[in-house]
Amino acid sequence: MVNQIRNLDILDRRLLQELDSDARQSFSSLAKKLKAAPETVRYRYASLVEDGIISFEYAVIDAGKLGSGVHKVLLKLHNVDEAKVNELISTLVLHEKVNWVARYDGIYDIGFTIWVSQLRELSLFVDWLREKFHSYLNRVVFAVNIEAEFFSRDLSFPKKRKAQTQALYTTPADPYKYDKVDLIILGKLSKSPRTSNVEIAEAAGVSSETIALRILKLEKFKVISGYRIVMDCARLGWVNYYVFLNLKHVSSEKREKLVSFCRQHSLVNYIIKALGEWDYELSVEARSLEEYRALMMELTREFSEIVRDYYGLPVTKVHKFSIHP
Repeated sequence: MVNQIRNLDILDRRLLQELDSDARQSFSSLAKKLKAAPETVRYRYASLVEDGIISFEYAVIDAGKLGSGVHKVLLKLHNVDEAKVNELISTLVLHEKVNWVARYDGIYDIGFTIWVSQLRELSLFVDWLREKFHSYLNRVVFAVNIEAEFFSRDLSFPKKRKAQTQALYTTPADPYKYDKVDLIILGKLSKSPRTSNVEIAEAAGVSSETIALRILKLEKFKVISGYRIVMDCARLGWVNYYVFLNLKHVSSEKREKLVSFCRQHSLVNYIIKALGEWDYELSVEARSLEEYRALMMELTREFSEIVRDYYGLPVTKVHKFSIHP
């Protein structure tokens, strides 16, 4: 059952699109938009989660406004068996500072992101990781995620996506004055946007009305800029590639044209400007390998003057996904 490919009908597709544009909206709101009974929407949602189509739901939280930065690390392993790979992945998943972990095929085997307020935290973590798994780490590369933009899916797969409200995170620049209650809200919503105000209020020791007002304020100041879902492409027979672009020396105008291309293309789910081993990272979901290749041929042809090279890593499985650790 787990390995079967699920075919999405029209209601599944429309429900996934709605959840990907706002994963916090209520079932009654979804039912009205989809013109379906609330029980039907609940059943379809539960089925999509149970079948693994929806693997994670998360709030897009701006790390920079909380005085932190997100760093991506790629690991190339050697002399390792599957049991040791799983041990390494479990170690990363359980670490409180690590907010995203994925298994790749290709020139790197594992990728993860870590949320830190100081570079020393990253250095100490990598030193510890190297000591613990020194026999298996062949190469470790880093980049700082400067700015990430997340895009809602359109499962009708038009070539060009409609303009939409930005959902993003940045590096530290304009700090937001937060307290313990805010952190509890962010922690809950980053792991499950459908968490009720009442449940958050119980954890924070305040009223649900206070939680509702705090969430509105966090949204107003773009600490939270959206609520999204993560889909397991393999369960649909699709492919998911993380693409790492290295650019030549280019003007800001040409960079913006590249970013605009990615914002508009329906196969690109996010784009991250980075500083380090690569310049930009894209997440691409396509219905076939041919569709993925067609996108990359178009992108490299359109921007041949500025794209020096790229590599794409097919994603085997995302083991953890939460913008806020």
